[in-house]
Amino acid sequence: MNFDELILPAVEAAVAESRRRAGEWIACRAGCAGCCNAAFAITALDASRLRAGLRGHPHEEAIRARAAAYAAAVRDTFPGEWAAGRLTDDEAWRDWFFARMKGRMACPALDVARGECELYEHRPVACRLHGHLIQIGAAAETSRCALCFVGATAAEMAACRVRVEECEVPGLEESHTIVALALSASDMLESSIWHCE
Repeated sequence: MNFDELILPAVEAAVAESRRRAGEWIACRAGCAGCCNAAFAITALDASRLRAGLRGHPHEEAIRARAAAYAAAVRDTFPGEWAAGRLTDDEAWRDWFFARMKGRMACPALDVARGECELYEHRPVACRLHGHLIQIGAAAETSRCALCFVGATAAEMAACRVRVEECEVPGLEESHTIVALALSASDMLESSIWHCE
């Protein structure tokens, strides 16, 4: 089963509705890559999608090298099981790590010179939702970019909020990792829990 066929249409519809409601308050554009200088959790499905996009990519070797350098830099502070590339469920430990990494290193999928994601069509759901005011199910609202909704009042922002039902995918592993580990060593994240293709 292609789980993306269940999840991505709902995500893209929510983002499209958010853009319709917010208009120019959504500042996200190609070349604006401030949010790409942070670490964050991605799902097993995101990891599989990224790896699929990387295979055969014209810049595969360069992306893998950036991912390996990133992974090596965070090895000693990675919050979770390093050998499996799996993030801990301990939110305090995760939050400490993500706060520590903010602004330190660019995502390995980012072409820094152009400010554009080289795996844009395969990017994680968190990347697709970032900047918008979207709430999925009972989860917390997605993170808002500091460049978006500048000058908007609380009422104007409330009118831009989009709420969607959570998309349940039976049997999908809920383990999380980070982009660098999904794209780095070929022997990492290759256990069955990371296969969603």
